[in-house]
Amino acid sequence: MRSKAKSRLIGTLASSILIILIALIAAPTYAGTPSQPHNADAIWVEPNTVTLGTSDIGKTFNVTVSMNMTEPIFSYQFALYYNRTVLKCTNAGYTGAGGAKSNFLEGHTTSSSPPVIDTATTGNGSVLVFETLLGSDSSSANHTGTLTWLEFQVLSVTVPTGGNLTCIFDIARDNKDGGNTWWTDVNANFYTFKNAYNGKAVITPEFSALLILPILMGSTIAAVILSKKLPRKNLK
Repeated sequence: MRSKAKSRLIGTLASSILIILIALIAAPTYAGTPSQPHNADAIWVEPNTVTLGTSDIGKTFNVTVSMNMTEPIFSYQFALYYNRTVLKCTNAGYTGAGGAKSNFLEGHTTSSSPPVIDTATTGNGSVLVFETLLGSDSSSANHTGTLTWLEFQVLSVTVPTGGNLTCIFDIARDNKDGGNTWWTDVNANFYTFKNAYNGKAVITPEFSALLILPILMGSTIAAVILSKKLPRKNLK
């Protein structure tokens, strides 16, 4: 009886671990409303850290750019830079319903073009995004929302043994006078953001998750066989 109970317990634990590992293998996605808000006025990349393993090389993941403003805005633009030898931006779009506008400016009529990857203006390893309202419209004050989602692919990279490889999503570089990151009010006055927060992707050495699964299954089978060989005691 005890042996059967042990076998059931081992089987339950193994199934739970397998479910967790499968969930970890799935690619993360980030969109919708901001999940890591910052005090206004600010633009930022979230999540602030994406942790990847060497088994994720070749796979894709998403990050989101969000904004929190106390002032009404008419238009915005941002340039995001990253290390093109580590990551490649493969796709990008707006976070609002239908993908035609940002979540931040939903409920308004906007003019925008698809985010431009590796532009002539900002060079390889960059994404340039611009969106504007029309006429005399403006966003509401004290407003927070997401702007754009960005999809990145992890390239074939060399990760230092026992160390990490970090790639910065740099949205602060051009947040300066004359830079490519700014916002305007309805009178076409240009402003920089009070705060711009970068994100980062950290790639760590690891065993492939696909190799862990057969190892776990083998150890589970061994544990079940061992439990059957344990001496049984008569219950009184």
